[in-house]
Amino acid sequence: MWTPRSSLREPGDDYVVTKIPRFAFLRGVPPGRPPVTTPMKRIGTEMYGDRDILPRDLISQKLAVPDAERIFFIRHALRAGFGIEAIFGLTKVDRWFLVQIQEIVDFEEELAKAA
Repeated sequence: MWTPRSSLREPGDDYVVTKIPRFAFLRGVPPGRPPVTTPMKRIGTEMYGDRDILPRDLISQKLAVPDAERIFFIRHALRAGFGIEAIFGLTKVDRWFLVQIQEIVDFEEELAKAA
């Protein structure tokens, strides 16, 4: 007896499931938000310059909360001397991404020294 091929397939043969992580920092900067490198930034009640090294406890608090601002605090953490493992421990952001961000921050530091 002839059986149509479609009846021989497993139910899972006709679709693919893809798991893609959602990273808030892949979104664009929303309108009205100042650019990343504004001269001064208010965090809580304090004002910080873009090149200031932020307090380590503030950075740790900000890294522990997953939100759209965390990518900027990863930059501050790297500038403050946090290692990749320390940042990974607080954020669980894949180390590969952290290394890529480290390269950007290192290049930023080179540009700042040359200016």
